[in-house]
Amino acid sequence: MWLDRNRSWKGKVTGAAVLLSLSALSMGQGRRTDVHDLTWEKLSADFYDAPFFGDGVQGGTLLSDEQDGSAARILLGHYKAITYSGVPKWEYCDSRVYAASIIAKPFGAIEKIGAQTEISRGRVQARFQSKGDTATLTVFADRTHHVTVAVLESTSALADSVLSVRPEWGVSAKYHLEKPPMAVPPELVPPKPDVSTRDGMQLVLNRMAKRGGHTVASKLVRLSPKKVALICAIGTDDHLNPAEAVVRAEKDAISRLSLALRAGVARLERDQDRWWAKYWSNSSISLPADPYWEKFWYLNLYKFASASSESSPLVIDTCGPWIWKSGWAAIWWNLNVQLSYYPMYSSNQLDAGRSLWLGVKQLFDTGVLHKNAEGKPGIHIGRSTSYLGRGSWGTELGNLPWVLHCLWKYWRYSGDDEMGRQLLPMLVESLRYQETFFERGVDGKLHMSASRSPEYKDGEFFYRDANYALSGVYWMIEALEQMQRELGVELSDREHWEAVGRSLAPMPTNEHGLMIGEDQGFDESHRHYSHLLAIYPYHLINPRNGTKSRELVQKSLERWLTLKGGHAGYTFTGGSAMYSALGEGDSALNVLNLLKPRLTPNTMYAEGSPVVETPLSAVESINYMLLQSWDGVVRVFPAVPSKWSDASFRNLRAEGGFLVSAALDGGRLKSITLKSERGGPVKLQAAWGDRRVKVALGSGHAIQVKRTDETLSFHTSAGQTYFISLAEGSL
Repeated sequence: MWLDRNRSWKGKVTGAAVLLSLSALSMGQGRRTDVHDLTWEKLSADFYDAPFFGDGVQGGTLLSDEQDGSAARILLGHYKAITYSGVPKWEYCDSRVYAASIIAKPFGAIEKIGAQTEISRGRVQARFQSKGDTATLTVFADRTHHVTVAVLESTSALADSVLSVRPEWGVSAKYHLEKPPMAVPPELVPPKPDVSTRDGMQLVLNRMAKRGGHTVASKLVRLSPKKVALICAIGTDDHLNPAEAVVRAEKDAISRLSLALRAGVARLERDQDRWWAKYWSNSSISLPADPYWEKFWYLNLYKFASASSESSPLVIDTCGPWIWKSGWAAIWWNLNVQLSYYPMYSSNQLDAGRSLWLGVKQLFDTGVLHKNAEGKPGIHIGRSTSYLGRGSWGTELGNLPWVLHCLWKYWRYSGDDEMGRQLLPMLVESLRYQETFFERGVDGKLHMSASRSPEYKDGEFFYRDANYALSGVYWMIEALEQMQRELGVELSDREHWEAVGRSLAPMPTNEHGLMIGEDQGFDESHRHYSHLLAIYPYHLINPRNGTKSRELVQKSLERWLTLKGGHAGYTFTGGSAMYSALGEGDSALNVLNLLKPRLTPNTMYAEGSPVVETPLSAVESINYMLLQSWDGVVRVFPAVPSKWSDASFRNLRAEGGFLVSAALDGGRLKSITLKSERGGPVKLQAAWGDRRVKVALGSGHAIQVKRTDETLSFHTSAGQTYFISLAEGSL
């Protein structure tokens, strides 16, 4: 556990994160950010026990410097700082590399270096103590120019050398994880970085071996005798000629660095504070009886905003913008990408999550997804790629449908119909590719030829009618029908896809529930829920469909969780959400609690190497207990655990562009407020019990509603807020 009942941190070592006690800062309606911050009594050299920051394109980790105990090291990463030349039989694809390190050393010798993460302002700090002197290092990533800003302030005068950039050799992140048993082919080894100066800027040029490169440009700014700042920009380029690539990367880095220098440190700090204040104003939750998960929720929304950009097409990869010793520092499309973006929907952080839409749309518009189809019609994505979108393991047929489901959710939660219209052709093109795997069976049904179910038996086997593939096709056909109806458009091949939906083979099941494929039951423990996507997140099989569907969900879920030995962190985040969909809050929380021992002191997570998706996906698992919206119904406190008898949330987002706020008092629903961003009908479900329910505008004017058991139905107007109150006494 990293948070005990007294809201203090438990660390395995002296560097482990502990609770920060600063002056209270507001977050939303009275939420305090100081109780959600992290602090370290002793700065650690361990990535998993260190503060981190980012702007959705680049990021950094604040570490003690293993080369100099009197210095702090800020290890910088960038989504586009990659090798462009994966080593065969050693790497899965082109790997990320360490971009650079900023070294801070204010004194010759130090007694102690402490640290903190201040999530309300999107920054990290180190505190240096020496005999008679103290100094504070503040670091953040600017979202406008995508530069790292490091400000060092001391009680005594500082020399210019106290902040500097240390070059990092552009070798694969896997090289830092494990030295290769065989020598890396010389033609795949990049040259060591070149260092030079120009106009007071330091330039570190990293030319890759086969293609591309990155350049780190930095400049020291003296703000006063006791205060200096280093501004650092990482420029990247993927030109086929590495020498040309670093020149182009240099121009990019110098250009952005110059703009940041012109703006000045004070302006960059003000912009930083303004952006994060707006971000935190979007939503909040309160779980007084469960401070562990409340704190975790805020820390991982901080992580999400640090990993995703509102203006960049760079999709979150396994590491986020950070970098560390890793065997898979790239984009993985068979779960990692999808789960990494789960915080944005119900948490009302769609803007920060826009990089997913921008990134996938760019791959579609530039034809990369079509190239992945390898001569077949339609579009496809394999298992792992760099940001360029080209990679291997092409027979995981459910990857792209699941990614498109994330974009579909973006449309549903935002109500942005223009996005929906742009998504339609992607769904059709994905179905065209899937159709090439259809086989007409003797039963007259359309079956899917053998494909992988990610990671079951290491993903080395192929299964006919794999549920991973079938569920994606079923969902896309259902989504096409819904989108045509709601967007008021009709596809020329609408009847064809409707016929496919009617002819598609049923998803294979046995006495234990959903199977891996036609001839393969779920017979051994497995962390991935690739065979269960029809339950979550697609909700194709759900308790609203009747008793048999509910029993199928329960059997499938219990079989998956009961067979042990192969579980991992996201087993528990997915399992928790599935129990919440059943309305079983205590089970949902119990399963989610199994994640706790696997989390690191700074809430990062590893399965041999860093992977950010699991803790990020737990945000949605928490939200699923508080608010769900699927199948046209907004559910308020649908699976609240008995432990959370007093709970509240503000401005969580639901499908249809609705913002919902609600509170529980002693386990009884106290109030609900609903704001409709785009107007239209709403179905609102909650535990009204036998109380009378009134829906009114702020003026007190009552709205006519239809009540059927636990569901209220009424029409909303765009921009209007509705207050739902409850009174004792039956209708």
